[in-house]
Order: sequence, then C-alpha cells, then structure tokens
Amino acid sequence: STTDPSGTSSAPISRPTSRTRNVPVALASWLGEGEGTERGTDGIAAAIGRAASVPPAAIEEFPSVDVVICDSYLMDMARLASLRGRASVLLVFDDMGERRIDADLLLNHNLYGGKIDYTGLTKATVLSGPECTLVDTGLLKARAARGAGAGSGVVLSFGGPDDGARAATLARLLLPSFAGPFHIVVAPGITPSPDATALAAERPGVVILQQGPDMPRLLAGARLYLGAAGMTALEALVIGLDMV
Repeated sequence: STTDPSGTSSAPISRPTSRTRNVPVALASWLGEGEGTERGTDGIAAAIGRAASVPPAAIEEFPSVDVVICDSYLMDMARLASLRGRASVLLVFDDMGERRIDADLLLNHNLYGGKIDYTGLTKATVLSGPECTLVDTGLLKARAARGAGAGSGVVLSFGGPDDGARAATLARLLLPSFAGPFHIVVAPGITPSPDATALAAERPGVVILQQGPDMPRLLAGARLYLGAAGMTALEALVIGLDMV
C-alpha cells in the first residue's frame, strides 16, 4: 500500500507519487518476485504477482498489510505510529531532517541526503544519499533506446507541488534563443498556473504543458533538463541529459 494522506483523518488517500511507485518494484526485485513493471499502480501490482486495490478513505481503516510506504509531511508521530501498527514494515520518505519519525525504514535519497544527521529524530534504519535513489526501470530502457545520440527540446520541472509558473517564466526567457520544444511538467494533482496554460496556448507545439507525463519517455526524447535538484534531476542523470 502506498499513501500520501491529507492532514484530516477523513480525507481520501491520493495516488502514489513517482518515487513511491518505485519502492514496491525495488522490493520485489530484492525478493526475486519481479523484474520490471508498466508505469502505474496496476502495473506495479502485476510485477509482484498481486492485484491493485483502492485504499481506504481514512488511515484508521487501513487493514493489516506487509509494507506501508508513506510520502507525506502531514503525518505526525501519532499517525505514523498508527500506520506502523498496521504493517510489518513502515517506510517513510523524508527530505529535510526536521521532524521526528516513527518508522522501520527512513529513506532520503536526495543529493544531500547523506549529510543529514537523523540522530534523535528516528530509531529507523536510515537509507540516505543518491546511492539509495529509486530508479524507475523504465529509465534504463529509455536510456538504452536513446543510444549515444542527443534528443531535442527542454524539460522544465520544479518538483511535485510546482504549478509550472517558474517553468513558464524560464521558457519565455529562452524562447528567443531556442527553437524548443519546451516541456513544462506539472504533477497530475496540481492545477497548472495561468501563465503556463496561456504560454502553451500562445505557442502550440513549441511550449507543451505535460501533466503527469511518462517521464522516462519524455526525458529520453529531450536534450536538456532545467529545473529543481530533486527526483527528476536524478532521472535526467540516468538518461544522460545536459542539466541546469
């Protein structure tokens, strides 16, 4: 089960983020139960010989499961403890090292992750640094298909919560110098900014608004990644893109 719940117990649990999608596949690989997956929740479940199911509406209704993967900053210690009591293993993502975390495994695979001292914040086994990055198997296939030749275009992405406003500003600045295309990436649950939407409408085929795209395919077809130093930057490194 993967979860990114809101701050209220009655709120629905959203779909998994890109990095939480990769955890079950990695676990399956370690256990010898699966070698790859199609993108999406159903594909992940199929890769480990299971069927996907809709999670309950509230944390308190969670059934007992083998593994819970939590990627949310809205979970306090009490709610993490409640989740941990329903799972054999609770894995929690963290990016900042600024909160107490009750978990079995803590994962911070950011470039700076290994520099954060979690002493006093958790008793979990800490997996940190880029060597712990969860690489989508689709990226490896995309890199092989890309070969030695560079793609074309620019991928602009500034993280999951970003609405494309920063990317639109940069695309406007670069338009006089680059032919494009410029791919502005916005997460599925985020409403694109008016500026990003307007720019895509003004320059169809040159500025393309990508909401929840197939990132391995998008990155494999690009030449340059311009954006935040998060998960997408690590994926761009795997593909072999130039980066800013």
